Amino acid sequence: MAASHVCVDTHNYMTTVTINRPEKRNALTYDLFRELKATMERLGSDPQTRVVVIRGAGTRAFSAGMDLGDVLQGIQEHPEAPIDHELVHGTMQAVEAHPNPVIAMINGDAFAGGCELALHCDFRFMADHARIGMPLAKRGLLIPFPLVQKLVHMVGPVATSEILLRGAPLRAQRAHELNLVHRVLPSEHLEPETMALATELAANAPVSVRGFKQMIATAAQAHTERHEQAMHELMVQGMNSADAKEGLQAFLEKRAPQYTGR
Repeated sequence: MAASHVCVDTHNYMTTVTINRPEKRNALTYDLFRELKATMERLGSDPQTRVVVIRGAGTRAFSAGMDLGDVLQGIQEHPEAPIDHELVHGTMQAVEAHPNPVIAMINGDAFAGGCELALHCDFRFMADHARIGMPLAKRGLLIPFPLVQKLVHMVGPVATSEILLRGAPLRAQRAHELNLVHRVLPSEHLEPETMALATELAANAPVSVRGFKQMIATAAQAHTERHEQAMHELMVQGMNSADAKEGLQAFLEKRAPQYTGR
């Protein structure tokens, strides 16, 4: 059996998912995409997971992007559709649509598909030595239009132009200036600060966190009356949940809440 390139560790409701190909700068093969997609879907229904941290093995790369071997093979064998966009998109959606918060711990370079993976996470903490970018223009490639929309919504058209048209890697501080990442930290502080955020998120009421995450995702999409109604119903469900009752009761009793995710 082939060695797993996606390692999973769960502790105190926090699950760390590690892309484990350090010798290849954690490049993403199709097999790895399939494994990551299945992992995220499984964790979505795992009651022991309330927050997910995605990282790359080692310190050189979060992920250098798609494995060029797979890309070249696709060009040779399927020139009309050299990249399996359905698989790649499905994996990214499994990350973005995960019911729990997902944190990208960018412990090294995040390029192309690695950058895209980080962008689909809810939080991005980045080591000060790392770089991030979309060097597609330097390779004659394009990214899917929904990702362009996501970038424009996230950082604005001016910053998106710098990221995509130049295609140059961004140093951590510049990425932070463009609002591409939430925090930049010294390498030795990256993991403890990331896990501190994960601990904070895991301690919150799962019903509230999941509900707010869904509301934020919906608000970022087209604004329609149907969405407003659906989000109102979600809010009402959250207010009537066992977690809401426990949170209020624990506050009144001055104790730590014991949430169940119901």
